[in-house]
Amino acid sequence: MDRIKKKRTDLKIIISSATLDAQAFKDFFEDNKTKNRNKDTAVILSVEGRQYPVEVFYTRSAVRDYVAAVAQTVQTIHETMPPGDVLVFMTGREEIDKTVHLLTQGDTDLSPMPLYAGLPVQQQMNVFKPTSEGAPQNQPYFDPYFLFLYPSYVSCRRSNQRTEGPRKQTY
Repeated sequence: MDRIKKKRTDLKIIISSATLDAQAFKDFFEDNKTKNRNKDTAVILSVEGRQYPVEVFYTRSAVRDYVAAVAQTVQTIHETMPPGDVLVFMTGREEIDKTVHLLTQGDTDLSPMPLYAGLPVQQQMNVFKPTSEGAPQNQPYFDPYFLFLYPSYVSCRRSNQRTEGPRKQTY
């Protein structure tokens, strides 16, 4: 990183996260060795609060197949809540594709749109298309009622050279 910073003095790096240790990142990127804060080269900008009220719900017990549980939850929301959009965060492409597949089975009017880096740009741009009249063209459109599902799982690639090759595990 030091070599890059020397070659590109104009380079600005922005790191955004709700969970990282901001002070550790600031300390890593800080070049100011004096006590003069006006010469700081790294800063922490914190944005507190939420723009919308948030309610958190949990399942009563652990689920065996969280992908199927997410798809069922989306279907239930679609059938029981006012019209709106649902944003679901999954652990990876495989889970996203499986969720989309489950949501398009049978007689449904759901229109799930996958979004991940491996999709062709044209398909990624589908999330910017309006879902109703008058929606903006340059940002994802969310109806007045919007739900966000985050299953709180993470996928990691692990391998044990003695017994097996690499494999993906979800925790």
